[in-house]
Parts: sequence; structure tokens; C-alpha cells
Amino acid sequence: MDSSHLTIDVDRSIDRQRLIYKSSFSLYFEYFSRCLLASCMFFLGNILIQAYEIPDPLATIIIIFLSIWLLGSLYFINKLNKIIGLNDEGNKLKVAAFLHDKFDNITCIYSSHHIYIYINEPKPIGITKIITLLFYNNEVYLNISTLNKKTDSKMFLSATYDYFKAKNIQKILAQQLNPMSR
Repeated sequence: MDSSHLTIDVDRSIDRQRLIYKSSFSLYFEYFSRCLLASCMFFLGNILIQAYEIPDPLATIIIIFLSIWLLGSLYFINKLNKIIGLNDEGNKLKVAAFLHDKFDNITCIYSSHHIYIYINEPKPIGITKIITLLFYNNEVYLNISTLNKKTDSKMFLSATYDYFKAKNIQKILAQQLNPMSR
């Protein structure tokens, strides 16, 4: 795994409720290429519809849906889900136990005082899940992303799906970490 995923600025990430990585050229290039892809999808789709004079509104709806999906993925790729727990050490133990129960073949590849990064073993097609956890006081911040093992970069096409998967896990963990909040 690329070490850029380990250079998370914890304080800024918690303030902005998104994973903020320390700046690097590859990070800027990755974000620029994602924005360019989302923009090109929208404009090329419109050009194709006009060039072939497609009267079918279904094509326009599909292009608009895909463009919204891509733009949403740009927003959701680093979004954090906040979970209120009772205490920092108890949160770490309960979250680790939950992740090992929920995911097969999950491994903690990085741990520090505030950051834990888990990775699921790659599927045969070369993709895997990376689960980033930030612990701050009694709060846990969760992000799930799909990682392309060949290029070691996040696959932003699945970011919207990953975000809503993290939201479901957030609900379950909120009940487990703080049973009084039900």
C-alpha cells in the first residue's frame, strides 16, 4: 500500500469531517484527474447526444445520472462518519472486534494513537477495502474506500456506495460503543 494513505492530518481531518492527507504531487494529480473525468463525462455525453441528435430523453437522463454519481463520488471519497463512544481505549477494542466479525480476512496494517487502518484481503479481481479509523477523545471517525491493488489508489467510482456502507456500519457501531444513546 502506498504510504500516502498513512500521512493523514488528524486535526484537520476531524475539523473538516473528511480525510485530509498531507500534500504531495501524486495526491494533487489524483484529485485533478478525478475532477477531469467527472467533467469530461458530462460534456462528452452532451456532445454525443447533440451530435447524433438523439431525441430519446433516456440518454440524457443516463448521462446526468452518471455525472451526478461521479461528482457525488468526488465528495464522498474522503468523507468521515462520526461515532460517539464512551472512552478511547474501549472504542478501539470494540471497533476492532466488530470489524473482525463483519469482514473476512481483515488486517490492521497501521496503528498509532489516533489512526488505525485496516485492509481487507484483495479479491481475485484486484480490489480491496481500506477502512480508516480516527480516534479522538471518545469519538471515532470512520471511512471506507475501495482500493485498486494494482495502482494502489482509491477507486472513486465506488465512493458513494462505500460511504453508505460506512453509514450502515456507523449505526451499528454507535449502538455498540454507546449503549446509553439508544
